[in-house]
Amino acid sequence: MGPNSSGLLIDVMIDMERQDHPVVFHAMPINERRQRELLGG
Repeated sequence: MGPNSSGLLIDVMIDMERQDHPVVFHAMPINERRQRELLGG
């Protein structure tokens, strides 16, 4: 999870199998419910 270029939180999944070249295979905006679950609020 992290911010996009607009500062909105996004959920990102990265394949780290190739340490020299990680691959992002999923990125999408996080809804408010998921954000509360992850941040404990």
